[in-house]
Amino acid sequence: MRILEIIISFVLGSVLGMFIMNWLNTPIFEDRINYQVVRFSEIGSKVYLSSRAWGITGGSEEVRVCDKPINFQEDKAECLIFHTTEVFYKRDRANRLIIRAFDGQIARGNPERLGAIEVVVNPFKNGKERDDLITNYEKQGYQKITLPY
Repeated sequence: MRILEIIISFVLGSVLGMFIMNWLNTPIFEDRINYQVVRFSEIGSKVYLSSRAWGITGGSEEVRVCDKPINFQEDKAECLIFHTTEVFYKRDRANRLIIRAFDGQIARGNPERLGAIEVVVNPFKNGKERDDLITNYEKQGYQKITLPY
């Protein structure tokens, strides 16, 4: 009987703790975030990139590409969103950004422009293509943003 009381107390305490944390909007672990900025000085624009691990255990991954400084509490509609640990990107021309990621990692409904910047998302065709870019991304003019570890 004592064991049953302990189990019930544990379950009720856990449920109460989840409700309190949700009410306070406080994660158990702080988000880990990397930020980068791509400047398009010819047209006076910037693109802001972030990669973060978030969630109660930090197990959700997201890379955002936005035309304004990133605020994770705001609507995601103004950003491109990728559900992955890293993306590769490069400036192409004065107002174009090319992004490489696997197709399954690209959120649907992403915009084709971020302010004055045209965004071209070029999905990898296969794992070999991605592996080749990981090895040679700097030679091909790409940069990458990855999760902070």
